[in-house]
Amino acid sequence: GLRYGAKGYLVTDWGDNGHHQYLPISYPGFALGACESWNHRKSANIDLIDLVNQIYFQEPDANAARLLVSLGKVLELAPSPIRNATIFNRLLFWRMQNEPGDTQDISNRALRSCDSALQDIKSELASIRTKDQRLLKAEIRNAIAMSTHGLRRLMHFRGASISASQGASQGRKVPKRSVLRNDLRHIISQHKALWLSRNRPGGLPESANRLKRSLKYLE
Repeated sequence: GLRYGAKGYLVTDWGDNGHHQYLPISYPGFALGACESWNHRKSANIDLIDLVNQIYFQEPDANAARLLVSLGKVLELAPSPIRNATIFNRLLFWRMQNEPGDTQDISNRALRSCDSALQDIKSELASIRTKDQRLLKAEIRNAIAMSTHGLRRLMHFRGASISASQGASQGRKVPKRSVLRNDLRHIISQHKALWLSRNRPGGLPESANRLKRSLKYLE
């Protein structure tokens, strides 16, 4: 852009296959995009948590911004070759027949690390103190639920336990299909309500139907 005289660039928030990410999940990306376009040489020195907090929340302790940034980094615990998506999204809609090639090199230990990190973030949601805290907490909670659900679909398929401390002799806690079905039903219910909090209703049927189709793969 600098080389050819671009006057700026456009940051877009795409939601292929039903747009299941909630608006605040994209705040760090929007903020970084603004920094890069304004002064890219200095953007590497930006405190992203402070920046997101200044722009969107003005929360004294920046807990909301910190948790959003932390949530965006969970996928680094399980590197994969997937481009333009995450393993969480891929596994959320997986048919559970053959394991996706993109996840076959991810160890059970890495899956558990992601699961644990997501639960840690969830446990800190009570610390958020923003003007729209009720909605924001619900959005982050359901985003975590969708990510966790995807991970646990694969754990179930592999027969892998959620906790590394549970050996076979102790009866491993492998996610059950019945629990996964109930979790996804709750996710769908929450998603419908959260969608209408910030979005037009037009895309909701498509978005919800994608999740319902994923529920059928568990039957």
